[in-house]
Amino acid sequence: MKRFLLILCALTLIGGCALAEDRQDEAHKYYYVGPVSEGFTWATTWDGEEDKDIFDEGMAYIIDVYGNRLTDETYTVYNRYFSNGLVTVYKDDKAGCIDTVGNVVIPFEFYEIEAFNSAGYAMAALGETRDTALWGIIDRQGQWVIPCEWDSVSIRIPSEGSDRLVLVWKDGKAGILNMAGETVLPCEYSMMQGDHFYEGRLHIKREGEGYGYVNALGEIVIPCQWTYAGDFSEGLARVLDGEKSGYIDRDGNLVIGLPADWHARDDFHDGLALVQNEQGLYGYIDQTGALAIPFQWEKAAAFSEGVAQVWLDGKCGFIDRTGAYISPCQWVNAEKFLGGHAIVQDENSLMGIIDREGRLTVPCVYASLQYLNCHDDSQNPTYEMKDRIQGVNLYGLIRADGAIVSPCQWSLISGVVKDGIVQVYLSYVSASTYDEWDGREPTSGFIDLNGNVIVPCEYDRGHYSEGYFTLIKDSHLTILDRAGNLVF
Repeated sequence: MKRFLLILCALTLIGGCALAEDRQDEAHKYYYVGPVSEGFTWATTWDGEEDKDIFDEGMAYIIDVYGNRLTDETYTVYNRYFSNGLVTVYKDDKAGCIDTVGNVVIPFEFYEIEAFNSAGYAMAALGETRDTALWGIIDRQGQWVIPCEWDSVSIRIPSEGSDRLVLVWKDGKAGILNMAGETVLPCEYSMMQGDHFYEGRLHIKREGEGYGYVNALGEIVIPCQWTYAGDFSEGLARVLDGEKSGYIDRDGNLVIGLPADWHARDDFHDGLALVQNEQGLYGYIDQTGALAIPFQWEKAAAFSEGVAQVWLDGKCGFIDRTGAYISPCQWVNAEKFLGGHAIVQDENSLMGIIDREGRLTVPCVYASLQYLNCHDDSQNPTYEMKDRIQGVNLYGLIRADGAIVSPCQWSLISGVVKDGIVQVYLSYVSASTYDEWDGREPTSGFIDLNGNVIVPCEYDRGHYSEGYFTLIKDSHLTILDRAGNLVF
């Protein structure tokens, strides 16, 4: 009996090793991979054949973070991700949805199914081609919530706590439905600019009448009467009546009517709005319509964090809300303030960073600087910097106070920050042009916002999402967690 158990254990161990080896061999087949969503991603076995596409039938799979395949060759997998527990896959050129255990939840009878939102709704279409397909809204069971009869549909949440509305288009005209499929606004409008609500208002346009606004219920609350209407900001919206401009409140009342020789040039920001006189000079008004900062600049921008860019004699400077300079017009160019700092460019085309006192916290020595929207420290943000070293453009990371996070050593930085992670690249070039490129693809890795290398820059392709790195090197798939630990 003991001998039998020993043999059984040995066979089990050998079998386990064989399975692990098979799994490793399978992983070597992958050439491309996507980011993780809800514990899954896609990976493809396409190897660069000229007559094939990365997502050709039977060449891509949905896999979990442990490398297990959820789909097989019977499905065609495109660049799709799990959302609300479902992912769109294709069979016989029709779209359907499977769940996280591979069950078909929505049958393969659609032309297309977009990602499900957090409420469990998705835009879906029936038809044979994109030009002829008609769209509607389905739930997670594949039942039509909004019938499939529209050229295009879009779900919008007008304001926090309000019910969803569906913007629909038919024959070039736009309208609004509620989620019960009832018509709130008929398809008689030529444009719903931007398709987004601002402060509970969406501007619409009707041919022959002009611009107006609907509220969060989709009801017209400001009639279509304006030559132009902008988005609401700080309770007011910029409008144009013929050649006269001004600002209205959320009820449509003309709160500020500008003189005939003044023109509204932007929305309200920090309590001030940019206006221009007939001489072409710029100034700012307050919310009573009074001229708070006199006309004096040849060019100006909206306020951001209590500071605005202004131009004189072709040079840029910054003013505060009183109109006082915090930095005189001495810069060739400058960007708006973000996180208490702004990027400036000197006459040598080199860039630096100033603070709200106008002091250079980073000297103008870099070929370029770019703000990273990473929310790491609102008053000491991180920037991507570029420097030219021995004839090669290299990139690094620097903070607004001048602290170097990562020296200029990377061929490229993605500029997209997720969970404090930044993707970096190294390419094999010896000059700033690709004339001396030796043909090898750049390698990719990841660093954090402290400059620590989490994933070495040695992978052919890579992504980071939802706490996982998905990486390809020499056709081998590797998945790591946020700390760089091996998952698969």
